[in-house]
Amino acid sequence: MSDVGLIILAAGASTRMGTPKQLLRYGEQSLIGHVVEVANASVCHPIIVVLGAYFEHIKPEINSEQVHIVENPLFGEGISSSIRVGIEALNLMNKEAKAVVLMQKC
Repeated sequence: MSDVGLIILAAGASTRMGTPKQLLRYGEQSLIGHVVEVANASVCHPIIVVLGAYFEHIKPEINSEQVHIVENPLFGEGISSSIRVGIEALNLMNKEAKAVVLMQKC
């Protein structure tokens, strides 16, 4: 197990765009699918995806058994709430983690 976790912050509502950025197409897949693929290629473990807005629509786009999906019901409070949810999940999965990489979907 790696001592560096990775948290993908993808809970936002994309209100300015008007459609979930996570679901935009990037090549042959969704943007969130691409970000998860890049994360899986890293040496980081565990990989945690924090979802919030559009949870039920975005979750099926994550086709990887190597990631842990957590929901941030307070996503409307801002990115810090998603970081908190991700760190809490990381602490449950790997108490020995020494560092964390934070990724945003774009």
